Amino acid sequence: TIVRNVLGGRGQPLWSYPSPANRKWHPKDVVRYPYDLARAAELLEEDGFRKIDGKLVDQGGNPVRFSIKTNAESDSRIGMLNLIKQDLGRLGIIADIRPTPFNDIISGLRETRDFDALLLGWGTSVPPDPTFSRNVILSSGHSHAWHPEQTVPATPWEREMDELLQANTSTADYGKRKKFSDKLFRIFSEYQPQIQLVVPHDAAAARSNIGNFQPSALRPRTHWNIETLYFKTAKKRPH
Repeated sequence: TIVRNVLGGRGQPLWSYPSPANRKWHPKDVVRYPYDLARAAELLEEDGFRKIDGKLVDQGGNPVRFSIKTNAESDSRIGMLNLIKQDLGRLGIIADIRPTPFNDIISGLRETRDFDALLLGWGTSVPPDPTFSRNVILSSGHSHAWHPEQTVPATPWEREMDELLQANTSTADYGKRKKFSDKLFRIFSEYQPQIQLVVPHDAAAARSNIGNFQPSALRPRTHWNIETLYFKTAKKRPH
């Protein structure tokens, strides 16, 4: 629904940490969670939540309610949150959307930790190598938003992710590195410290008189090869 209604059909669900556009490191063996509100309701009931007058409450009778912040400058992210809010409402969960200036979002994420949940997007590094995601993946990373500011890993699975990332960066052998990263991203998908949503499809175009135009999925997308771009000479038409 997000792809269709917010991205205009130009996108796809994202199940792993790296985008499918990152063909070198994108893992295929990850856990996927198909859209299933009925199953979600069952899981909540198994954990002791119940509905009273259409509102989900915990074992102490407290209503389940939290806020989700996103940057106020992004209409598309606010549109995504409206759809998410609707589905959470069907489960009896109250979600309050909080459009917030981007700088305040970043401050809350990295410094004050003042948020219940955030909707943001990651941009890839260039080159898109797992080693450049250390600030997010490592338990001690500055942008490690779950169990933040750890001096030692808070959970066994975070410790294992630390070890796999360190093993990935300790060798230049791509085959070995890929095995380490695939296992790391599998763990990420199992424990869902961040819920991946969608990845947009990009499109690029140039005038027909631009030669050697070869757009890339990486920044800068249209002029990474600027030194080889050229204007084609117009052909003279016969009289």
